Amino acid sequence: MASGNTHIGIGLVEKGVLGQVELPTRSPELDEVLFRVEYAALCAADGHAIDDNFYVPGYPSLVGLGAAGKVVGVGSNVDWIKEGDAVPSGTSPAEVAGLIDNFVCAWHTISTSFGLPLPAIIPPSSALDPEAASSPVLVWGAGTGAGIYIVQALRVAGYKTIIATASPRSAAPIQSYGATHVFDYNDPDVVAKIKEAAGGKPVKYAVDPVCTQTSIDRISKVADTPGSKVGLLIPIKIGSIKSVSEGGAQLLTDLPAEANPFAKGVDVLIVRTFQWEANDQWKRTLLKDILPALLRSGQIKPQEVRIINKEPTLLERVKEAHRLMKNNELHGAKAVVDFNAAKYSLLPREGGAAGGYSAFIQSEHRGITLNTLLEMRAVGLADMMKTPLSSQLLSIIISTLRFYSMATVEQQVLSATQGLTLSSPLKVGDVELHNRNIMAAMTRNRSIPVNVPNGANVEYYTQRAEGGAGLIVTEGVLVSPQGTNWPHAPGLWSKEQTVGWKKVTDSVHEAGGKIFAQLWHLGRIAHNDMPEQKKSGKPVSGPSPLVARGGEGHYARYGLSKEDGHSIPVPLEDPRTVIEEFKVAGANAKEAGFDGVEIHSANGYLINQFLDNTSNERTDEWGGSPENRSRSGLEVAKALVDIWGPGHVGVKISPCGGYNDMGAHPSRRKPDSYPNNLYHLLGKKRATPHDVLESYGPIFKRAEARTTTKLFLNGGLNPAEANELVGSGKIDGAVFGWLWIGNPDLQTRIEKGAELVFMPDAAQLFQSKTEDPRGGYSDYPKGTY
Repeated sequence: MASGNTHIGIGLVEKGVLGQVELPTRSPELDEVLFRVEYAALCAADGHAIDDNFYVPGYPSLVGLGAAGKVVGVGSNVDWIKEGDAVPSGTSPAEVAGLIDNFVCAWHTISTSFGLPLPAIIPPSSALDPEAASSPVLVWGAGTGAGIYIVQALRVAGYKTIIATASPRSAAPIQSYGATHVFDYNDPDVVAKIKEAAGGKPVKYAVDPVCTQTSIDRISKVADTPGSKVGLLIPIKIGSIKSVSEGGAQLLTDLPAEANPFAKGVDVLIVRTFQWEANDQWKRTLLKDILPALLRSGQIKPQEVRIINKEPTLLERVKEAHRLMKNNELHGAKAVVDFNAAKYSLLPREGGAAGGYSAFIQSEHRGITLNTLLEMRAVGLADMMKTPLSSQLLSIIISTLRFYSMATVEQQVLSATQGLTLSSPLKVGDVELHNRNIMAAMTRNRSIPVNVPNGANVEYYTQRAEGGAGLIVTEGVLVSPQGTNWPHAPGLWSKEQTVGWKKVTDSVHEAGGKIFAQLWHLGRIAHNDMPEQKKSGKPVSGPSPLVARGGEGHYARYGLSKEDGHSIPVPLEDPRTVIEEFKVAGANAKEAGFDGVEIHSANGYLINQFLDNTSNERTDEWGGSPENRSRSGLEVAKALVDIWGPGHVGVKISPCGGYNDMGAHPSRRKPDSYPNNLYHLLGKKRATPHDVLESYGPIFKRAEARTTTKLFLNGGLNPAEANELVGSGKIDGAVFGWLWIGNPDLQTRIEKGAELVFMPDAAQLFQSKTEDPRGGYSDYPKGTY
């Protein structure tokens, strides 16, 4: 039984075992909404989690997707919904709980992944272009939940040739939803029949909610012309799906090259529904306006639901819903569990999964957040934080705050923290850390002569791995030749650099460590006369021709004038060229043996420059709105996730601002508008001083009750404070920079109680006093134990 301030959740308590867990129930804060769940739905992903342990980060791991109920409490800032309102409205609560995930998946696949037009208002303001309307679209597996709504969305948009495959018993319903042709997917002549139905036109668009080897192979014989787009809804099932749990098959989040049968020029798109909110238009209107209008008008028909309500307990109801799914006894219906008198659940204010839902936690990673449905006025930490792609990444690194968020379908409740210390192990994404002491990324400028990791770099990182670092994040690694005032910063754009980094990672791994490469593009924080910039043959670039002040003297020790600051950047004509540079560096990082990558989107460097409206005054798709300014970072993240998978990619952002002229006065439009030495505004540092743990910690720790979010803190911590914060559950680990410089065995010293070096040789932070790069770098001794 749950106590008065808790509610019951149902999830995996160990591999393959569903059980009951108790979750905290809070009163709604200022911008939060509390609602009582009446119905919640299971989906195929839950079946894969229960049966195949797919996307299960740890235990307990809650199941369930989509919910409907009644609002029972609102925060004092909430004026857009009131107690007693339905969440959501539009049809019966059970049907709503069963359709939200599949409807959003359909809309996202067609509009965002394929780029096909869908109506922004209901009824549509204009008809679809006749040529587009006549283009054949294939939906393989139209009897699935997603397939049902993809067919209906295509019909609503005005497409006239909707070709579907399904089981014979589903053919009539699929036709009633709007398919013009329905074929049995087991028919040996199905490929020929699809081509005939297309009337000689190429099938330029095909979507596969089934994603087995058979369906993919057959679609490849239909969508076979260059320029065709094929959307694969994960998970992709390689081998017999019946043998996944026995190891005879795989569930994947990408299509391996060896299993890709598509012709050259066919664009294979991996559809991740949890990215749907990146489209600001749909984020604001899809669930709030468009779906209710479609339901009221009858243009979208809800999928049949099977309400599970005869079993006496919630756990037994969930088990029955799973049994029906596993044994294929639903016959096209959606299993929806009746919560009856279930206790309350909290709808979070900020970004995370919109859930709690008593027994079910709805996952933002699947893209169905009630934050959007209820038009939540969430307070974002930064523009990048407002995009759901952040949930797909291993980590978001926030200046002096580290926020790790893995791309998991299932959610993890907050575990007990009593007794945890920096020495306690931790899993972050797909990476197992042997402790919670993280070494921060620190520019050290020691890859001499130019940009290629050397023996000193190998020694430096190996010492820290041997000294107990749970995770090492490298110094900024350049993705291309740039005129930085750190000319000996390493890069990852060449084969020689990749080989150099391989020596580093091999040695770190041999010492038992884990290491991520921080990928870096400086943008306007560079100078045209620096040798590497000249060698690149390109000028210093940025989003807009706005110079960053404060670089005077930075380049003097390399032969430039003391008056020389950063160069006025030339606006990037096409930022995709930089995205490609990150992609190449990301692939090289993987070849070099890193455990993951971190995108440097902080501290006034290029991606941060795009995010900040005082350094980005573009009027194209890369500037203006927060979504457009976020685009470059999001596209870089997408490219790296495609290479690495979501459990190995992170982003660093800095909401405090200030560094490298971020957050400058918006009236500035030319380099000489303000004094060059202006670093204070209205008598205060431009950075916004505030307690990041108090400001943001509660947001992320609330999310940790529903996700695998991990919260790391740095910025002046000492080990005793870190251990206290870890033990209290306020943070999951600590990130040290300064201490790792003078203490190559920092974690060992902490565990042994040895004396620490709190002040390393500051004169040798960025260069040695002699020609030996090890000076002030890798020549610090181990402690005395």
